[in-house]
Amino acid sequence: MEQNPLELENVVIGCLILEQQTAREYVNKLKPEYFCEEDNRLIHRTIRDLVNQDREVDVFIIAAQLKKAGMQKELQEIAYLLTSRTEVVASSAHMEYYVEELRLFHARLSPCVDCRRCAKTPGCAVRDEMDAVFTPTDNTIMDA
Repeated sequence: MEQNPLELENVVIGCLILEQQTAREYVNKLKPEYFCEEDNRLIHRTIRDLVNQDREVDVFIIAAQLKKAGMQKELQEIAYLLTSRTEVVASSAHMEYYVEELRLFHARLSPCVDCRRCAKTPGCAVRDEMDAVFTPTDNTIMDA
């Protein structure tokens, strides 16, 4: 299932808001740079702070914290924004998949430069995040 990154962000944020256990398990695995939309970045940071302070996470608490942190919207608008994120989620059953998709979307990947180093030694000469995405079963390159 290929999703637009903004839709994926909204699903991830919705999962974090809907389920306490999901928020506690995943919020610190998500980097702020995974969120392109500023509102989602602020919501993630707020949920992360609440979880790290061992506080409850729900729409009203998050909205109050966002307003307190200076979000330039009325409390009612903030609550609507949060609720709109939860409406796109039925459950957080596939949260691990959503987080991985979001991570991969933002991963720093470079194309192969065909240096053939991998034929001689483990790993790639190009330093990027490809090793986290692709792990060859042996050290040989694939000849075209």
